[in-house]
Amino acid sequence: MARRTRNAHPLVKWLVAAHVFAITVFSLPRPPEAMRNGVVVFQWPTSPAEVPAFASELPDWFLYACFYHLRSPDLTEAPGIKGTEWAAHPMVQEGPLTYFLLRLGTWQYWDMFAPNPADTDVWVDAEVEYADGTKFVGGYPRMFALEPPQKYLKERYRKFLERAHLESNSFLWPIFAQRIALEQAHDPANLPVRVRLKRHFFVFPGPDVKFKEEYSEFVYHDHKVDTDAILRAKGWQ
Repeated sequence: MARRTRNAHPLVKWLVAAHVFAITVFSLPRPPEAMRNGVVVFQWPTSPAEVPAFASELPDWFLYACFYHLRSPDLTEAPGIKGTEWAAHPMVQEGPLTYFLLRLGTWQYWDMFAPNPADTDVWVDAEVEYADGTKFVGGYPRMFALEPPQKYLKERYRKFLERAHLESNSFLWPIFAQRIALEQAHDPANLPVRVRLKRHFFVFPGPDVKFKEEYSEFVYHDHKVDTDAILRAKGWQ
């Protein structure tokens, strides 16, 4: 009996091909600085004499197209974004390939191999205050405190928090705090009314330095909860 050949589903093949294309584009170098700064602009040749120079620039213009149209297009002038507060947010620099790789979780930054690896341990907890004045303090998942199966399932929580607590991503703080309020809402008669996000951090002095592990802490966002949104999300309204 002949051995049956197993074949992958066409959608799997397309996904693999799309991923290979995406990481290849991400691996390409950036276009020359003159093109990035607008000093050199794209122009079609207007005479046969300009064709050789134009052809020599095509590889750089290919890099320009990959970077600005596939990786990080500038959407600050796009309708609906131009002139609004969103124009200053990192999301407007997220191109289709960036969106594809990050949303599928298939992109890996190589920070741990950088010349200056991270030396700060950061964790976050939240103080939830209810309408009756009671408070609850809950910690965000910390990898070292979880069992191996939980670490596998919740690794994305760590990666999210690494960016969500940064000052440069402060636009995420109200959304983050509102989500915590939603998860901690258990009684429509006693809803969370305030969430205080607290950052705990410790900077390691170095591998050969004796130190006492003491974390500094401070409230980096004080959020007034949208209780109407909580009621709608819970189906209590």
